[in-house]
Amino acid sequence: MEDSSLEMPEHTKIRRSFTVFLRGVLLPRRIPDRDFSAYNDLLEVDTMLAEKVRDWTKAWEKEGLRKGIHRGRREGMEKGRQEGLRKALARTAMRMIEKGMDLETISELTGLDIDKVRDMSQNPDRYRAETDG
Repeated sequence: MEDSSLEMPEHTKIRRSFTVFLRGVLLPRRIPDRDFSAYNDLLEVDTMLAEKVRDWTKAWEKEGLRKGIHRGRREGMEKGRQEGLRKALARTAMRMIEKGMDLETISELTGLDIDKVRDMSQNPDRYRAETDG
């Protein structure tokens, strides 16, 4: 069985042609910040690309982490805002219940479901604990 490796001496011309193509056309478009004129052999290009891929991978991981942190903060802030609004409405409803307001009116003014307002009226201690006050 014949060895078809590009490292064989009979493949020198194809290695050199492919290196010229990579060095002059493909790589400058993909990696504009690097001078490729020193690369004369496909094995040199292969080594350089292996290093560059490691650099790209690190950069992609760093960018992914940055975007993930940003997204997590944004989602966390939104969740916190929603939780704060929920507690504020519940606190307001509890005050209205304590003042003896009509439960349907409380539901209408706070936007809370009437069943929730009734439950709050029937279990005030539990809701005071949940709303920190």
